Amino acid sequence: MTTCATSIAVLATWLAISPAAARSETYPQLISTQYDRRAGLPAGATKPILALETVDRSKLPDGAIVSATAKSASGRIWLLTNHGPFRATADGYEPLVVGPRVLEPGQPELRGSARMTALVADHLGHCQATLILTPFDLY
Repeated sequence: MTTCATSIAVLATWLAISPAAARSETYPQLISTQYDRRAGLPAGATKPILALETVDRSKLPDGAIVSATAKSASGRIWLLTNHGPFRATADGYEPLVVGPRVLEPGQPELRGSARMTALVADHLGHCQATLILTPFDLY
């Protein structure tokens, strides 16, 4: 039997054993779907609503606009503002240092600044952030 014929036989056997694998279904971990702007949203679809955790804005810098919040598993609130990222403390909010505090062996030093553009927490309280680095930040 050739390699191609063997591969086809293995695939056919696997599909026969697992009929669910042959069906086209969405993945259980699917979080979002992207649609073409020209086509519009399907019937019944709605745009998501930005849900922000409760934030005491009086403890933020003047003029701070909160664009995202996340609540960690420990209950601590993390925020993203136009003045940068912050995290809640007992006395208010402290700015976050973006970038590594301790470099790993072989890791290049971050020069310049990284910018956090998104912040989110899942249902378990795992916070994740998106950082943008310009090509000139790494040397």
